[in-house]
Amino acid sequence: MKEFIIEENEAGQRFDKYLAKLLREAPKSFFYKMLRKKNITLNGKKATGNEKLLKGDTIKLFLSDETFDKFAGSSQAARAYCELDIVYEDPDIIIINKPAGMLSQPADDGEPSLVEYLTGYLLKKGDLTEEQLKTFRPSVCNRLDRNTSGMVCAGKSLAGLQFLSRIFHDRILHKYYLCLTKGKIEKPDHIRGYLHKDKKTNKVIVSRQEFKDSLPIETKYRPLGSNGKITLLEVELITGRTHQIRAHLAGTGHPLLGDTKYGDSEFNKQYIRHGVRHQLLHAYRLVIPETDQNLWRRHRSFSVKSSKRKILRRLIMRIWKEIWDYAKMIIIVVVIVTLVNSVVLINAKIPSESMEKTIMTGDRIFGFRLAYGLNLDFFGHEISKKIKDPERFDIVIFKYPDDESKLFIKRVIGLPGEKVQIKDGKVYINDSEIPLDDSFVPEKPRGSFGPYEVPENSYFVLGDNRNHSKDSRCWKSTSFVTFDEIVGKAVIRYYPSVKLLK
Repeated sequence: MKEFIIEENEAGQRFDKYLAKLLREAPKSFFYKMLRKKNITLNGKKATGNEKLLKGDTIKLFLSDETFDKFAGSSQAARAYCELDIVYEDPDIIIINKPAGMLSQPADDGEPSLVEYLTGYLLKKGDLTEEQLKTFRPSVCNRLDRNTSGMVCAGKSLAGLQFLSRIFHDRILHKYYLCLTKGKIEKPDHIRGYLHKDKKTNKVIVSRQEFKDSLPIETKYRPLGSNGKITLLEVELITGRTHQIRAHLAGTGHPLLGDTKYGDSEFNKQYIRHGVRHQLLHAYRLVIPETDQNLWRRHRSFSVKSSKRKILRRLIMRIWKEIWDYAKMIIIVVVIVTLVNSVVLINAKIPSESMEKTIMTGDRIFGFRLAYGLNLDFFGHEISKKIKDPERFDIVIFKYPDDESKLFIKRVIGLPGEKVQIKDGKVYINDSEIPLDDSFVPEKPRGSFGPYEVPENSYFVLGDNRNHSKDSRCWKSTSFVTFDEIVGKAVIRYYPSVKLLK
């Protein structure tokens, strides 16, 4: 047996997500099976996997060492070591000033990235243990190009990752950059356009007009100073697309100094002797707006207030969108259920013993409304069109002739144009000497009735439990059911067990 106590940096995630990290090599079906069999428990109790983990929760795995080692895997989280320029740090998040030339996230070439350096830093500092790395790995929440320097946010705990992911996803975090551009820029501007990435060349194309597979982009800037040849700009990134600042400014005729991909090569050559070998672009400022999250209180020191009205408007729009999404789902479900219930299926509960033992009292059944064609009462409009005639021994659901507000269920015995007579409980058709099959009748029927001449487009029906059935033999208004009164054919019992009706 192995026991794990949920730490603060692991809290807040679903139990099954935690198990997927702990047992990385196991298929999901394995730990769901273990949960059902109580071989994996949460706080000593059976769990489903949907539970949200809290700090201090106890997880026990009643697995052999061989099974655990097999599914846990032996892969170790990658780590690397170097001095990091820490701008801000608390128990949940860390902001690092990434130098130019360092990758933000791991790449296929195996070169260490900021993620590996962060992992090494937290291990060395003691804020993270090898045991915790099995179920949680720190990660960055925003990415900067290799040769772009500046602030990168990362989560030290799951709560921190969730907080940062939310504000980046909702685009309520404001990102500001400093850059040196070619030429003199005198006035601030808010420029818009469309961007398309060519994956083969890893370059983007910017246009003022929308074109195929393009994405809208917005960039704001204001000049901070100029010597006539170069301008220092503060850039606010409204949208965050690949190479957006570099390509967007290049499209205005003011490429970044040192940019070898989108810049002016002749202009760049003038500054190579000064050590400029990549774009001079630096993410220097992050503004995290005030939120109603408790986690916010830990992050006030490096934030400034955003417009409360703007935050409220965004919050209201998000809430409205979620409400509308739920409303649409409910409307669709109601429409589908209404159509299915009115046009396709009959869902009924058997109230009496008249069809025993074929159908018992309290059984729930489905009837098929379209078994014989269209015979519908759709919002007060009756639609009737016969496609197929009911057959002898079909179990039909119909409007009770003496009170059409009630539905009855019986078995078709006599067909249109036939003579039906019951002698000593046996049913005879058209003076036949051989009675109809009654093997489905639970006890010997009693009594003699008839004869009955079945009219056109009508049917003589009996309950299977004939000694206890209110059927064609005893109705007041008529002894027959017309086709227009038949609403469907009983096809299946689904409760208390599944059974095809015949």
